Amino acid sequence: MSIEFEGKRVDGVVLDFNGTFYIQNKEFQQKVWKDARLQLVQKTFEADGRPSPNGMEFGRRLQNFVEESLENGWRNTFKKYGGNNDDFDAIINGVPLAEYLEFDQEIVDFIRELMKHVPVHIFSSSHIDRILNGLEVIVGDLAIKMEDRILSGNKMKGLKKPNKSAFIEMMEQFELDPESTIYADNNWREADVAAELGMMTFLVDPNLEGIMNNHIVINYLAQMREHLVFIEDNA
Repeated sequence: MSIEFEGKRVDGVVLDFNGTFYIQNKEFQQKVWKDARLQLVQKTFEADGRPSPNGMEFGRRLQNFVEESLENGWRNTFKKYGGNNDDFDAIINGVPLAEYLEFDQEIVDFIRELMKHVPVHIFSSSHIDRILNGLEVIVGDLAIKMEDRILSGNKMKGLKKPNKSAFIEMMEQFELDPESTIYADNNWREADVAAELGMMTFLVDPNLEGIMNNHIVINYLAQMREHLVFIEDNA
């Protein structure tokens, strides 16, 4: 059994986790990430030696943080303002994400179908415990079959996404050929890096349609099914 995408053979699928297995619309982000964002900004002031900024200063930096993180990602923006990886991981991993997620039968069915044809991997800068806790909610028992196919932030040897070296490390660990690998992410910069390396890319965004930066836009993960051809072995 095999999969084709736009006439090309697919030998592996790599999926981001945050915002890819579940939809991060504005309401979700406001509910889940608001407090974490405030903690990150506060931590940048502490790094500056100013643990008690006035309200105007804090508001200005918060606005800048939000705007810049859309392009550069939360981690890189946090580090730009003086934060470090350990503090970032401690704050982000402290968010009880699994409490806000729900079981998704459509994703379960899609992942099962993918796994019958090709290896399916998860590549995320999040901590492995955070990923597994979220997966257990979204895909139930299927998470057990995926736990050995995850490259998480705490297990990466070098730099994290969106650095190109992180993608190279991922390809080497999973023994994948980028030319026959599909990559899906909700972050266009990370999808750009995957595309630069030769991967076939999907951008998960509930508010966009069509093609962006040569990435196929899908509104939710299981919608990828519409773009794939599943080829069964002859009896």
